[in-house]
Amino acid sequence: MGSSSRHRIWLTLNGLNSGGSILASFTASNPGNNSLSLDDAGTTIYNTFVEGYWSLTDQNGFKLGGANTYDLQLDGNGFTSFPIDADTRILTRADAAGNWTAEGTHVAGIGTTAKRSGLTTFGAEYALGDDTNCSRPTTSAITGVTDVCTGQTGVTYSVTDNSPNTYTWTITGGTQAGGGNTHSITVDWGSTGAENASVQVVETNSCTNGAPVVLPVTIHSVPPDAISGKTSIAENTSGVSYSVTARTGYTYNWIITGGTQASGGNSNSITVDWGSAGTGTVSVVAELPGCNPASAVSVNVRKYVIIESAQSGKWDDPNTWDCSCVPLATDNVRIKNTHTVSLPNGSTAEINNFIIDPGGTLDYNNKNFIVHGDFIVNGTYSGNSGRNLTLAGTDKEIDGVGTIIGGMNISSGNKTISSTAVLDVVSGDISIGSNITVTNNGAITIDGDVTGSAASSIWINDDNSILEIGGALLSTGTLDASGIENVVNYYGS
Repeated sequence: MGSSSRHRIWLTLNGLNSGGSILASFTASNPGNNSLSLDDAGTTIYNTFVEGYWSLTDQNGFKLGGANTYDLQLDGNGFTSFPIDADTRILTRADAAGNWTAEGTHVAGIGTTAKRSGLTTFGAEYALGDDTNCSRPTTSAITGVTDVCTGQTGVTYSVTDNSPNTYTWTITGGTQAGGGNTHSITVDWGSTGAENASVQVVETNSCTNGAPVVLPVTIHSVPPDAISGKTSIAENTSGVSYSVTARTGYTYNWIITGGTQASGGNSNSITVDWGSAGTGTVSVVAELPGCNPASAVSVNVRKYVIIESAQSGKWDDPNTWDCSCVPLATDNVRIKNTHTVSLPNGSTAEINNFIIDPGGTLDYNNKNFIVHGDFIVNGTYSGNSGRNLTLAGTDKEIDGVGTIIGGMNISSGNKTISSTAVLDVVSGDISIGSNITVTNNGAITIDGDVTGSAASSIWINDDNSILEIGGALLSTGTLDASGIENVVNYYGS
């Protein structure tokens, strides 16, 4: 276990009560000197190596058993606190709050590998210990500013001077400009904004190295990670939201091509009114006043052609549509405010992307309706409990703030309920096919059941999502409600 070059761990079990799993890990952090010094068969151990420690955790029923022991080998390749030699010890503690002990029997190591046999405590944590009788340095916190601007130079950082100790500095996001190995240096910060920059120092005395001390630094202006919002949208759609994660004190300059910014100003969240079909872009430049602006972050937006209702009427009547045509299965359709469109007399109607605006209605007319693209309901889809509505297509979106009467059948392809969705499903169920995952990022209320075809029918309630359900919830299938602050309100029997 471990990488091929460092921090490897070898475990030999000399008996076992019951099988299971073992989780092995290495933590690159100072293990501390709790209970040191200690005697191990005539050798006194004074310090652990500060580079880190190992852990073994029993899982899935693994039990060593009280009468059984195990042997351990730890590779400290890359450790520099002390030389690793035949006297380097493996120390054991039950957990991070425990005292280090010399459990078991020391076995002379080879190269950078320490060995020990006859250990009994499992799971536990393990560190390398050294027999040099000295005290490593204790380094103060680093003093200096934690918020800087890109390109800012000559910024001072320091720790308490414990002369004649030396200090090795490591800068992430900039370069050390002065100070050498003294307790006080200057830093020239880089030209790229970053929230994970840092200043680190390791103090060294005649004994060994101290534990690294780190000061996190933010280099402003920090560009947003990404823009959230729709990247495929019907042409001439208004009020489409785009946002980035806000930073205190920042302003945001938005640039829109293929549409216009409708609201939001220089805030982190805006709306866009899109124009005719084609490719648009949303671009934002973040800036902390007083610092240079960050590099722009952009996202391309596909604006697809859409057929819109011109009046209420039958689906298969050309007069119903602004194209004076009957929509094909590959077309995209929007039913506009105050219009009610009834499905045709044939057995099934099919469409690609489908949108119902507020005040609009689709009357299923006791017919089957298949949507192969995104399904966005801000008005009313009027179906029945027979689930005549089928959502096909792969990786498509369900969105809107309207009402779906009669439920739906998700027969193929994974679906995502948008974070902007606030949907009501009444007088019907939602059926999820096998090997299909529905990921809910929004809020949906279902007065019927959510059913699955198999265990591979999965509903995921993601972060901050809401699912309210009045019927049965996946008696067959899998519910994953592990998202942060997600809510499932279940009123079924």
